[in-house]
Amino acid sequence: MDITLSGRGQFTLNKGFLKHLGVKPGERVSINKKPDGKLEISAKKDKWTVDEAKEYFRTLFAGNKIHATVDEMNAAIVAGYVKSGMSDLE
Repeated sequence: MDITLSGRGQFTLNKGFLKHLGVKPGERVSINKKPDGKLEISAKKDKWTVDEAKEYFRTLFAGNKIHATVDEMNAAIVAGYVKSGMSDLE
């Protein structure tokens, strides 16, 4: 698919590409420069969905008959934040 660059240096991705990336209006994408003038476009997920957070905690404590302490929950939150690419909490 070819995309036309506007006079303001902008281009629009069609709904099929946005669906493929898993992004909705208002969400961000990440664009990285690659060799030979190529670009890599991917979804930039700054936040986890509730389901993603539930799955993270479920797998973190899978098989353990223990309850998480506040410190363990905070550590898991920081780990998720860092995993999302927002590493300023490290």
